[in-house]
Amino acid sequence: MKAGAEAALLSELWRVYDRVNAERFGGRLVRPVLGLASRERDLGRWTSSPRALELSWSLVADRPWCEVVAVLEHEMAHQYVDEVLGVRGEGPHGPTFRRVCAERGIDAGAGQPVRPADVEEPRIVRRIRKLLALADSPEPAEARAAAAKAYALMLEHRVEQVDAGVAPRCIVRQAGPVRTRWPKHLSLLAGLLAQHFFVQVTFVPAYDVRQGRAGKALELAGSADGVEIAVHVFEVVERAATLAWRQHGRGSGRAEQHRFLEGFVLGYRDQLAGEQVAAEARGLVWRGDPGLDAFVRGRFPRGLRTRRTRVVHEGSHGAGREAGRRLVVRKPITARGEGVVAALTGPVRRG
Repeated sequence: MKAGAEAALLSELWRVYDRVNAERFGGRLVRPVLGLASRERDLGRWTSSPRALELSWSLVADRPWCEVVAVLEHEMAHQYVDEVLGVRGEGPHGPTFRRVCAERGIDAGAGQPVRPADVEEPRIVRRIRKLLALADSPEPAEARAAAAKAYALMLEHRVEQVDAGVAPRCIVRQAGPVRTRWPKHLSLLAGLLAQHFFVQVTFVPAYDVRQGRAGKALELAGSADGVEIAVHVFEVVERAATLAWRQHGRGSGRAEQHRFLEGFVLGYRDQLAGEQVAAEARGLVWRGDPGLDAFVRGRFPRGLRTRRTRVVHEGSHGAGREAGRRLVVRKPITARGEGVVAALTGPVRRG
C-alpha cells in the first residue's frame, strides 16, 4: 500500500477509535500508538508497554470493514481493562474483560477462531437440507414448493427452540461491498431481508480499504444461520435482477433500468409474502426477537435512524415485478458445502 493510502486508512481508523471511545468508554481512553502489523496469528493486539494498539494487515486488507471495527473495539476493551480499570492477573479474556464487552455491546470473540460444535444435527435440520436441495430442481413448481416447505420448517424449528428457551448467539455480517451510494432497489432488498428473513439490517459508515474511500456498508445481524441465509438471498437476488434487466432492457435508459430493478425486488417480495401468509395459516407468525433487538441496540448506543424508500410504479416497473415473482432462490453454499445449517430466529406461535 502506498504511503498516502496508508495514511488515509490510519486516519479513518483514528476516527473510528475516537467515536468508539466517546460512545462506549465515555472518552476515558487515551490515544495509544495505532499501527498496522504484518503478523498473521493475531488480527489485533493491545500492549501496555509500549502503549500500542495494532491491527493486522491481513485483517484490514482482506476482511469486511465491520470485522475491522469489531477487532478494533475488542482491543480497545483490552486497553480499558488494563489502563482504566487497572485489572491484572485474570488473563487476557478473563471475567472483567467479558463483562466490559457485554456492557458495551462489543464482541468479546472478535478475531478469534470459531470452532463448530461437535454435535449431531437435529433431524428437522436434515429435512430442511433435503428440501433446499429440491429447490435446485429445474421444474419451477417443484422448486417453489420445496422452498416454501423449507421456509415453514425453519419457522417451526425456531418456534421449538424458543419454547425450549434456546437463544442462538447473534452475529453481524456485511452484505455486498462498501458503496458511496446505495441504489434504491438494493435499499428495498435490504428492507425485504428484515421483513422476511429474521435479521436486522443497518446501513453503517464504512471504509473501502482497496479503493481508499469512505461510504456505507449493509450490515445484517441475527443468528449465524439466519444471517448466512439472508446474505445468500441478497447476493442471489442482486445478481438475478441484473441478469433479468440485461435480458429485458437492452438499449433502454438508466431511469427505466432503475424502475425495472425496483420492480424486480418488489416482485420477489410479493412471492415471499405469499409464503408468509401460508406459514401464518399454520400458526407461525413473526413477532420480532427481543434478544436480537437488544443486541442491535448494544451495537448502536446512540440509536438508529430509519428511512423510507419511495418507488415509482411506471414504465419497466411492471416487467421487473413480474420477473421477480418468478425468481427461485436456491440453497446457499456454506462451509460444509451444503444447505442451511440450522433454523432462523424469531417466530413465535400465534396465541
